[in-house]
Parts: sequence; structure tokens; C-alpha cells
Amino acid sequence: MKDRVLRVVLALAAVGAIGYGATAAYAAFFAGTYAGRITGVQGISLPKGGNMKFKVSGSGRVTTFQWSKIYVACTDGQVHRSSGHIRSSTPIVSRVFKIHASSSTATATVKGVIRGQDHARGLLNIKGGIPTSVGPRNCKTGRQFWSAGHVRGT
Repeated sequence: MKDRVLRVVLALAAVGAIGYGATAAYAAFFAGTYAGRITGVQGISLPKGGNMKFKVSGSGRVTTFQWSKIYVACTDGQVHRSSGHIRSSTPIVSRVFKIHASSSTATATVKGVIRGQDHARGLLNIKGGIPTSVGPRNCKTGRQFWSAGHVRGT
């Protein structure tokens, strides 16, 4: 009888450990808002600058990605500022996420890596019809690199 009870207790402990391991994967980094800046641009002669932020849900998914005041090179030969956001439900797998969104006029790709518990970095690339400071234009961002930290209290 003792052996049977011991096996049941060990089986329940193993199931509990598996369940704990699944939640510990999400707890390896903070949920909430991450905010930062564009840290560099590759591929197009644009000045760096601008802000970005994204939100991570408690279940380990990126729910929104926003950018503001970034520079974009447009087909009118000018450089303009742009702001926008993407809503998603992209899972974070092994601390990595990739958002690919498209509309009838533009495509956007966001890649990111969660580093440590409270820091992330990645890149943003948008091309097509983009809302700018002077109205919608056909533009592209090049690969804009970003770095963000977890905002405390969110």
C-alpha cells in the first residue's frame, strides 16, 4: 500500500513540475510594456531617431507594436517622419518574435529578441504606402534597429 501511495505522490509531483515548467517559460521575462528608441538604420541613408514600444501579454504574446517620429525615405525624393502601430497576437518562442503585417498598400516586418528579463532589441522594416507628417506617401524605412527596456509598473 505504501508503494502505491508513493507512486501516486511522485506522479502528481511530476505533473506539477511539468505545469510549473510551462509557466516558468513565460516568467523568464517580464510581461507589460517595453519602450525604447530607434538606434540605427541600415540600407538607406536616413538619420536615426524615433521612438518605439510594444506590449507583451501575460501569456507570452506580443499584442501591439508602435513607432513614432521615425524617418522614412519616400518616392518624392524627400525624407519625412512617420508614426503608426501594428496589432498582433504573435507568440514569443524561445525569446524571439516576428510580426509580419500587410495591408493593401504596405508591408511591415518586426523582429525582436527578449534579452534577460527586461530588455529587448530587434528591427523594424516597412515599405509601401505609409502615413507621414505631410500625408500618405510611398516610402520605405530600411532596416531600423531598435532597443527597448521594460517600463516598470505596467
